[in-house]
Amino acid sequence: MDTNKLLGVLPDLLVLVKVVENGSFSAAGRALGCTPSAVSRQMARLEQALGSRLLERTTRSLRLTEAGQLAFQHSQAMLESAQAVLDSAGAHQAEPSGRVRLAMPKAFGRRVIHPLMPAFLARYPKVDVQLLLDDHARDPISDEVDLVVLATDRPPPGLVARPLMPVAQWLCASPEYLARCGEPTQPQALQDHDCLFLGETPDDCVWEFARDGQRQRVRVSGRYIVNHSDIRRDAVLRGLGIASLPQFVAADDVRAGRLRRVLADWECIPHAYWGHAYLLYPAHRQLPRKVRVMIDYLLETVRDPAAGVA
Repeated sequence: MDTNKLLGVLPDLLVLVKVVENGSFSAAGRALGCTPSAVSRQMARLEQALGSRLLERTTRSLRLTEAGQLAFQHSQAMLESAQAVLDSAGAHQAEPSGRVRLAMPKAFGRRVIHPLMPAFLARYPKVDVQLLLDDHARDPISDEVDLVVLATDRPPPGLVARPLMPVAQWLCASPEYLARCGEPTQPQALQDHDCLFLGETPDDCVWEFARDGQRQRVRVSGRYIVNHSDIRRDAVLRGLGIASLPQFVAADDVRAGRLRRVLADWECIPHAYWGHAYLLYPAHRQLPRKVRVMIDYLLETVRDPAAGVA
């Protein structure tokens, strides 16, 4: 495609992004300050220029074709690059605006990040925030998110990894359960207790511990198996047994005496979800100002809720 032809389709690529982001020609028109028919004409012109159908249209919805998905991704990247040019060319003092998309594990998002967002939204009134909470690892390059939080002891190569806070696993039980069933003093004693574990893989019931250079592995069992840390916390509070919980989930209850740490002089080594919570984003890419202020804000405000808890 020659330069003149490229210049001709650039405005239409912007329209494609707005159509996808807003979900309809009418909503895109309102966002762009033009009529739905003008949006439709620009989309038809873009499809003709690219020689591919980009959208499947029905009376109720729009759906990207395979070619449309690729065009949308590249158009989004083009707009972000254009914004980066503006930022680096003199808009550094401009007020950040736009949507920032962050992906992270559910418990971390609910317990650590969500409580910080009202103050962020108040500080940056033109920045919108979308939290994507799931426990599947996301890629900030291929998954169309700006930032990813990953709890690991080995951050993936090829990405900038900024540590936010340590992540550890604590064994916890309620004082009532320990009064009724006794408190284990060695990891092997857990075999005689009701233990709550994830149950997602066969190894989830094998707990590993380290102390003074020695390691112990113990196979635990229990009547209640659940792969959600907040539900395990609630079950432990109700006296159903001993569970491994992220320290940021258990810290407030331990501080208040509602839960007690078990085998606190041993390090609990889980199969995953420990080490540090890292903020990940692509290296060697000019970041939009909206993303930069989010990174700076999280580095400034994220604190380990378990700090000072024995």
